[in-house]
Amino acid sequence: NIPVAELNKDNIESELISHNVSPELIKEYMDLLNTCEFARFAPGEENEGPKLNSVYAEAMDVIGNLEQNVKS
Repeated sequence: NIPVAELNKDNIESELISHNVSPELIKEYMDLLNTCEFARFAPGEENEGPKLNSVYAEAMDVIGNLEQNVKS
């Protein structure tokens, strides 16, 4: 429920902390955001498919864990 204008890494991290998300899971999420940001602005490489699939799988795991953690 963070307004788009206030959506940044610090606010996301604070919100996750307020929901008692474990520091390890917060770090995983923040690392994933950094990976995605880097991929967004870095020049493309050939054969990125396997790396993209890995990032996607990691994102699914982290998001699933966050949903379970926040709901409990």
